[in-house]
Amino acid sequence: MKKKSGKKDLTRVVAAKPVKKIIEYYYFLQEDLHVRQLRTAVGEAFEEQTDIWPELNLMEIVMQHDSLIFQDAAECFVDPADLAWFEEQGIKKQYQISYDIGDIAAVRKVMKNIMDAFGGVICSDTDDFEPSFRADTLDQLAES
Repeated sequence: MKKKSGKKDLTRVVAAKPVKKIIEYYYFLQEDLHVRQLRTAVGEAFEEQTDIWPELNLMEIVMQHDSLIFQDAAECFVDPADLAWFEEQGIKKQYQISYDIGDIAAVRKVMKNIMDAFGGVICSDTDDFEPSFRADTLDQLAES
């Protein structure tokens, strides 16, 4: 016969933190725009969560899971083939953007606002920069 101790068997329930998955793309523009200018188009809902570091040409928009970061990426491109492609496409400014997968809906809203104002294209970090996304195809922006 089992002796009762008077204590209930409690099972600890620990909420698991979601694993962060940071996604990276490039945002290419046909104008040489500074993050100060991009900030003007993030949208009213995101204005208060937006900080810029002008000397670094870096912008951070704090979101629910992490931040959407715009970082000047010009120094990432030294390959003559990339430079020729930029010339061919009329690309004057390159940003690397990164965000957490959990923020994809908000990222799409911010990018739609910015792209509606300034145009540009979001491109993958691949040899041919594909797949790529424009303002009208942001709903297809990869989540992984």
